Amino acid sequence: MRICAVIQASGMSKRMGTDKLRLPVKGMEMYKYIIKEVSKAKLDKVVLVSKDKEILDYGKKHGFMTILNEDYKLGQSRSIVLAMQELKDFDAIMFFVADQPFLKAETIEKLIEEFGKTDKGIVIPVYNAKRGSPVIFSSIYKEDLMALKGEERGRLIIEKHLPDVEFIEIEDGLQGIDIDNMEDYERYCV
Repeated sequence: MRICAVIQASGMSKRMGTDKLRLPVKGMEMYKYIIKEVSKAKLDKVVLVSKDKEILDYGKKHGFMTILNEDYKLGQSRSIVLAMQELKDFDAIMFFVADQPFLKAETIEKLIEEFGKTDKGIVIPVYNAKRGSPVIFSSIYKEDLMALKGEERGRLIIEKHLPDVEFIEIEDGLQGIDIDNMEDYERYCV
């Protein structure tokens, strides 16, 4: 099974008030954690989409395909569409956010394994009874993903196809934390 990854690192950090991906977490910039863990996982291809050339250069050093998102102000869907345009031959796409610094490669592998076992087309991790990332979409949803606009995300597709979703419980709830604001950052990262 060919599973490709897309790391979305083009956000504007509006709720944070500063570029959160550059903030230090245990001595390393936040975005580097997701790149490090994704690098350890068994994925066929990794696409990193960012508005930041330094982040893209770091991804290249890890062997990732990189895409500069100059139109990041068009919303989160822009990163998804740019990545989907580059992915041609795959069975599934696993979408990551770059502000989830506690995710571990073992969890990524578990989600991939569960996707391989289920007959469902979407796999979503659940941390402390809350849906999270990364989400895996079967290639049957490629056109739906390509059609997203503005701030639309995969959640729109998920809600439309709930019977085709497999929810996977992840015991370590910290892995599901994404850092959205300064309160989150101070609580989990400082």
